[in-house]
Amino acid sequence: TLNVGHDMKNEILYVLLPDFAEHEIAYLAEAINCDAQGFKAEPKYVNRIVAADMEPVRSCGGFRVLPDYSFETMPEEYAALVLIGGFGWKTSLAEQVVPVVKDAVAHGRVVGGICNGASFLAANGFLNNVRHTGNGLGQLRHWGGANYTGEQNYVHEQAVSDGGIVTANGSAALEFARSCSCFWKMIRWKQSRCITNSIRPDSAHCSQAGLTMPGRSNHL
Repeated sequence: TLNVGHDMKNEILYVLLPDFAEHEIAYLAEAINCDAQGFKAEPKYVNRIVAADMEPVRSCGGFRVLPDYSFETMPEEYAALVLIGGFGWKTSLAEQVVPVVKDAVAHGRVVGGICNGASFLAANGFLNNVRHTGNGLGQLRHWGGANYTGEQNYVHEQAVSDGGIVTANGSAALEFARSCSCFWKMIRWKQSRCITNSIRPDSAHCSQAGLTMPGRSNHL
């Protein structure tokens, strides 16, 4: 049952396809929902799962997760869209996610992609004009083909944030969480100061804003 008392604009939507990699969601979801004392009484963001339909989604490890929304019922207002990696991103089901990402980008939502989620973004042209990373330049070229023209923007790092898009490779679940967390902290910092110019979220800008890149003890 959804908590109707919160603002949907503060929801983080995680897109899960069959055989998703459950470890890639753990650090980020925990940082949003918990602090050192346990569950937050008033979290700034709320985790929600989106899937193709409302049936349980199986992870690589065999866990089954109940979605909060389907692609048809997901809200129009939300804070961020996060594509969790796994083996479903080269299936026909993934094609249904393309318009979801297009809409998110068009409305200035934060978009994150880790592992094959980042490869999916490359394959559909979403990374061509932003600095990004993923499961190696070779995989991005292979998945993207003619749609991927952003090779000059590829950065060989664990996680990269640029232009509202956060990407990471499959071994970088912690770094991905840190980069996403920094981005959302920057948004709140800018909003509190009525800053409207574009700021690329990275460790340097976090320091300028008096923020630290969050780790296990530094939650959102």
